Amino acid sequence: MVMQRSDLLNEAECKLWDAFPRGTVVDLGDGDPTAEDFDPDTWLEDRQVRGEVIARLLLGVQDREAGYVARVALTGARVIGEVNIGGGETEYELLLNRCWLDAPPDFTGASTGPTTFHRTRLPGLTGRDWQTRGSVSFDQSKCGGETRLISAHIGGQLAFNGATLTNPNGVALYADGLTVDQSMFCSAGFTATGEIRLAGAHIGSQLAFIDATLTNPDGYVLNADWLTVDQGMFCSDGFTATGEVNLLGAHIGSQLDFSGATLTNSDGYALNADRLTVDQDMFCSDGFTTTGQVRLLGARIAGQLAFLDATLANPGGLALDLEGVECPHVRLSSQVDGRADLANAHLGVLDVPAALNQPPMRLAGLTYTDLDPDPDPPVRHRITWLRRDPAGFHPQPYEQLAAYYRSIGHDRDARRVLLAKQRTRRRSTPGTWRTPRYLRHLRPLLAAVWRIPGWLIDALSGYGYVPWRAFCWLIAAVITGTALLHDVAPKTPTSNTNANALLLALDATVPTAPLGIRENVTLTGTNYAIALGLQILGYALVLAVVPAISRTLSRADR
Repeated sequence: MVMQRSDLLNEAECKLWDAFPRGTVVDLGDGDPTAEDFDPDTWLEDRQVRGEVIARLLLGVQDREAGYVARVALTGARVIGEVNIGGGETEYELLLNRCWLDAPPDFTGASTGPTTFHRTRLPGLTGRDWQTRGSVSFDQSKCGGETRLISAHIGGQLAFNGATLTNPNGVALYADGLTVDQSMFCSAGFTATGEIRLAGAHIGSQLAFIDATLTNPDGYVLNADWLTVDQGMFCSDGFTATGEVNLLGAHIGSQLDFSGATLTNSDGYALNADRLTVDQDMFCSDGFTTTGQVRLLGARIAGQLAFLDATLANPGGLALDLEGVECPHVRLSSQVDGRADLANAHLGVLDVPAALNQPPMRLAGLTYTDLDPDPDPPVRHRITWLRRDPAGFHPQPYEQLAAYYRSIGHDRDARRVLLAKQRTRRRSTPGTWRTPRYLRHLRPLLAAVWRIPGWLIDALSGYGYVPWRAFCWLIAAVITGTALLHDVAPKTPTSNTNANALLLALDATVPTAPLGIRENVTLTGTNYAIALGLQILGYALVLAVVPAISRTLSRADR
């Protein structure tokens, strides 16, 4: 049965009925239903409008007046019963300002014009597959229960500025598969208690949570895996989240800004953004603070990833996980309580904090083309950085650092890094042995025996990276041999006994006795032992400098 004006119950409904054709605003009086102490029972019949009246007007029970834009525009009313537009189609705008709704409005499968709830109290909203030909606004409104916008398509903006959504231990905003043609704003004091779900949503412009407060301490506070934002996403300037922020697989078309944000989830992930893609910069700076793990496993950041003036805390655990990240410029924080993971990351410029402020970092597989800050700190600080890897020794980080120093022409520093690699390997390798139980009491002795060759090669030539040391040993050996073998020096090849003693010592030291003097002299007892010692030292020196000669010939270290 078609509703008639005669079916209306009170003057408030008649005013709204008469105002609809011209789109005139009907103001039924003062009062703010979003106030904490507001009592809807104080709004009597003269402030009450049935939801059915609003629905029938939107669905065309009355024609517009020529020359005017018809709409439902109602202020200061208590809406009794459900506003049910489910499955319907309307081109008219709905504007509810300072209204109290007794029941959640239903827009399931509806096609409507612009819709505004301003400073309005709602017990929730159902809008699955809702399509609008304009913007939808909940600015400064309060919504209890669940606001459902699953697979909805908003033809303009979607705004929750200053709004409050409350559904503790549940979903406050359920908007999986949501499409917004323009921007989505949840800023200016937006507050949500319960989960915000934007999984698979597509925002055609910006997504803003500036100065927003999200709370869901026992689960996801923002669950937006596979979210797509065509422009920037801003969770900054006072953004506070208690619970897990999930951006797994999200794609941000411009910058992602967490500057000044506070994320808290001490028992899990503060930010979980595996396989995140950001087409420009990602800022986690200017007071960005987290309690819990920040995880960007396999993320791809096309611009800068900055943690300047950030505080990351996950005591005793992993505070920052950048494993497999691809980014041309990463700037790490100097205030990290916990470990960091840069394993297998592929970076351009890596800005590493000063030595005193570096957290332990997992570095195996990390590659980069440049290290900041400039000028470079002492190479010993960079070596200390590598040795603090909580995963233990791995040769690749040393080789990468050496390659960096060679690329900027610091060959001496590169050799020092590679020498440090060998020394760290010598210290670390026995710790990785799996020793049978019956030999475990001998493990310290076996480790010491295993290290002896390394100690000798290090002492003689620094594993071939300090070849002048071998030359010094050779000079010392020849001088010592000259003094000790002076009395048995031959009469030839010169007439000078001192010179012949020098040549004998040199011939005894250099492998293969190239001068032929040693084989023409009969040495016994102590003198034989001295010559044998010189010969052993000579062979050891050759073995010690072979790596340096090999690298020089192959130019492998250039």
